[in-house]
Amino acid sequence: LDFQLPKLWHYFAVDNIAVDELKVVSFNIGGGGTPKELKLLVKYIKPDILLLQEASRINLIKLFPDDYVSECIAGLCILSKYPFTRTQTLGRKLFGGWGQFAIFYSITTPNGQLSLANIHLETPRSVLMGVVHRYFDQILAEKIEDNRQFEVDLINLWVNKQKNIVIAGDFNMPGDENLFRQSFSDLNSAVEVKGFGYNDTKHTNWFGVRIDHILYSPDMYLVDVEVVKLLNGDHRPLMAILKMSKPK
Repeated sequence: LDFQLPKLWHYFAVDNIAVDELKVVSFNIGGGGTPKELKLLVKYIKPDILLLQEASRINLIKLFPDDYVSECIAGLCILSKYPFTRTQTLGRKLFGGWGQFAIFYSITTPNGQLSLANIHLETPRSVLMGVVHRYFDQILAEKIEDNRQFEVDLINLWVNKQKNIVIAGDFNMPGDENLFRQSFSDLNSAVEVKGFGYNDTKHTNWFGVRIDHILYSPDMYLVDVEVVKLLNGDHRPLMAILKMSKPK
């Protein structure tokens, strides 16, 4: 049933370094997320960094002219209180598709540089719908699975070169999927570390599932995590409050 209890080791971890909090929110707005809802989300949650997926029709500069800097590329958007530099983008053109699936940033925070990735991975929806309607396309299923593996492999090449890492977005896979566990085992998943209860981030007519995640590297510390349930749409925003060590 995917009912969660916080991991006990989190509460016994020693936090003996000077740190400040960093509030990160990720939200796929493809099935909702109107400009009015986004303004309410920013007003009441007050994120330091907001990452959006499927946001091709949102003008962040117009919505948030003050206190934030922003950028949108192929529906992947960032809204940040702190200055950032885009360091790399990855697109599906690499394997015959279209659109971007990952954008990487270096963000200058008061505690040093944060390495951040906003991602929207390949969806297996077409294969699942084929199963539902009793038509399974083996060739399509294998192609999509190969694409998903390629995407996470490329993201991991970036992870291996960074520190103070946050990867957030729509992974299109639950945390117990083999590909997720094998590919991101070196990172902590915020909801799995400190989530309590049911934390579905995607809702359909049939079921709810958690396919949106915020991952962070072991050199960071998780303060809190929450699935925000106040907005409409098929996805719910995911918020994590993290700490990173101050520069010496």
